[in-house]
This record gives sequence, C-alpha cells and structure tokens, in this order.
Amino acid sequence: MAVSTIDALYNGTSEKLTTSATGITVTGNATFADNGKAIFGAGDDLQIYHDGGNSYIQDTGTGDLFIDGNTNLVIRDQFGSSVKAKFITSGANEFYYAGSQKLATTSTGVDVTGTVTGSTGITTGVNYGNFTPITSGTTGARINANANGMLRLASGGVDKMYVLDSGNVGIGDSNPLSILHVGTGASANVPITFAPSSGGNIEFRNTSSTGTFTITNGNGSSENLRIDSSGNLLVGQTTETANAGKLQISGRNGHHCATFRNGNDGGYGLVFRRVDNTAVGTITWSGSATSYNTSSDYRLKENVVDLTGASARVNQLDVKRFNFIADETNTLVDGFLAHEVATVVPEAITGAKDAMMDEEYEVTPATGDIYTPATEAYVDGDGNDVDAVDEVIHSADAEQPETLEDGQQWRETTAAVMGTQSVPDYQGIDQSKLVPLLTAALQEALTEIASLKTRVEALEA
Repeated sequence: MAVSTIDALYNGTSEKLTTSATGITVTGNATFADNGKAIFGAGDDLQIYHDGGNSYIQDTGTGDLFIDGNTNLVIRDQFGSSVKAKFITSGANEFYYAGSQKLATTSTGVDVTGTVTGSTGITTGVNYGNFTPITSGTTGARINANANGMLRLASGGVDKMYVLDSGNVGIGDSNPLSILHVGTGASANVPITFAPSSGGNIEFRNTSSTGTFTITNGNGSSENLRIDSSGNLLVGQTTETANAGKLQISGRNGHHCATFRNGNDGGYGLVFRRVDNTAVGTITWSGSATSYNTSSDYRLKENVVDLTGASARVNQLDVKRFNFIADETNTLVDGFLAHEVATVVPEAITGAKDAMMDEEYEVTPATGDIYTPATEAYVDGDGNDVDAVDEVIHSADAEQPETLEDGQQWRETTAAVMGTQSVPDYQGIDQSKLVPLLTAALQEALTEIASLKTRVEALEA
C-alpha cells in the first residue's frame, strides 16, 4: 500500500474505511465475532464484546466509567419498544416497568408508584403525595397514608395507630378527637383521652369551662373526678359548691362524704396548715378511735387570763329541740340556733345570719351525638381486604347517656348552659367551742356548791 496522507479501503466502488492523521473513519458496520473485543486504553482498560450468550462493557481501569448524554440518558429494552430508565439532565432519575414509571428521584426524596418487593417481604402501596405507604406481605405490618392525609400504622393486618391531617393521634381509634387519644371512645374537644376497651375514660379536657381534667367511666358516660380551672378537686360532682373548699367530695344522691385510710392502724388522716406551714389542726386515729384536734400549745397563745362569769353566759344559751327539714322522719334532736349562740360564743359560729350567696347551676344540659365511629379499610391477618365503614350517627342533640351500646360513643356538640342563682349561705356551729365555757361554768357551780356545802355543814353543827 502506498504511503499517503489518506488511505482508503473499498468494497467495489464504495469506500468503507479511511485512515487519516486523526484516526480511522468507518462507513457501515464494524462487525466483531463472538469474544472478539473492541479494546480501549493502553492497559486494555475498557473492553466491549459479546461472548455468544451475553454482551459486556467491561471496565478494568483505575478511573470511573462515565456514560454521558447531551440531554437525557435513556435506557430502553430490545429494539427500543419501551423505556427502562431515564437519567434527566435536571437531576431527576426515573425507572420504568413496561413503559410505566415506578420510581423517581426528586429534589426532596424518592417517589414510588406501585409495588416494590424486598427480600424481607416489605412492599409499598399506592403513593399519596409525598408519602409512600409501606406494608408487609408476611406479617400484615403496614405504614399507610390515604388520600385524606391520614397516616396509619398496622400490625397483624389490623390498624393500630392513626395520625390525622389535623394533628390528632389515635391509638386504637381511627377517629381520634384528641391531640392524643388512646383506646376507643372519646368526647369532642378533649385534648388527651385514655379510653380502655373496658370503659373508664381518663380525659384531659379543655371545654367551655376552660382547662379541666376529668376521669370518667362507662365509656365516657359518667364523670367521676374533675380538677376545674380554679384548682378545685371535685369527686362525684361536676360543678363547684361555693365556699366548700378546694376538695369537694359527693357521695350518693349528692350527699358529701369522704373516706381516708392509710396502711397502718393509726396516724394522721388530715393535717390543716397555715401558709407558713404551721399546723393548726389534725384528724388522727388509733386502732379503735378518731381524734379531732385543734392547735392548743401555750407557745401559740398570748394574753392568757382565767375565764370568769361563765355561769351567767351559759344561762344566755338557749338550748332548743327541733328536727332538720331534710330529715323526712322528723326526728327531734337537741341543739342550738347558730345566730343565738353567736351573741354568747361568737367563735363557735361561722357565717352570718340570713346571708345569701351566688351558686352556679345547670340551666340546660350539654347535648351531642350518639354515634359509631368510622373505620378505615385495612387488610386483616388472613390477607383479606376489609372495607371502610362510614360514621353512623344514631341520635343527634342527645344528652349524655348513662350507658352506651357496644361500639357507640357520645361527643358533645352543644355545651351546657349554666346560670347563677342566689341561695342561702347557711351558718354553722362548732359545738366543741362551747366546752371551755361549759367547763368554766361547771367549775363556778362546783365552787358554789362546795361553798354552800360548807355553810350547811356549819349550820348543822
């Protein structure tokens, strides 16, 4: 072959290969037999070949293997019938099945459409927005989001926890009406509810009465304990009794009662203290008796003098016989009228004669819905699809019932209307405060009796 600047090889009159100072130009196909390789690099770093069964691009060099596309880099199946993967110059990457996109990278993460199965049996369901739900085909475990924005966590094919788009979290209830709602059954406007299946809801409530903590039972139908916005602890009642103190306990039929007990046969039941923590009274007990104690230490007292003229004051006390209006048996008892005793022993009496006070009362009770909550669709432990069930309202504008049918709940929709009325502020008497006066009067009488006895004995002598 003659040496020239350009050499060429022909097939007939058609030029097929041309050499030049810059390389070789091939017109048509360059065909390699099986295991015939196109080799690149001084150390045979890159090889492209077909071994009769598979095709290879084999890089053995020390650097990286770059596949560059001017716009998008697209990988297709045989004869380009459908796209398998697309690497887009904007940064997104897409992967396809039978021409349908299944996975895409975004600036914020990864979106998955359809199903991805891993070696542990974890699969994903339909993609709702930015969240890809996850389920387990072997255990029924599931993290799922529906089109309404509810996030659901399931185990054994049954939903266990729900997060609504409102931010309410329900554990065991798909319709949480609280920021945190544990169990089944809840009332409206309750930030936190603990509702075991056997009943006995504990509710951290923020209602129209503002900032109350309540404990109820019977699936939320009966309230047992309340701490109101004023710091009063109410047991067995829902409204404060005026001037009754911070601890108010009601028994049956509205009667106030309380039981105090410790683990020993004796000790302090109640201790009453001033702001400076000085005890001013206690209720103590032994194995067989109870003592009601008021402070009497001499170190607490001053201006101590003997009590005189007690007999004359005792004679001013009008002892009465009467029955209480609330006593349907009209049983007569001995006692005093408070305002009469107040003129003789004022420290024994609380309150003022004919005093009145304002008292809150319920004008109309709260009403609400008696309903069965909605449930979301789920897959049970046997892999069966269970359809969603819509909420069913059995009764609207109903008062809170004492009991509810299984699965039913009551939620307040209209708050109770409260009013204020003027009622008697009754006087009270601490009859123990009469003991010092009676003791002094008895001592005066005994002194007088002793004096008279001496005079009689002198006369008889």
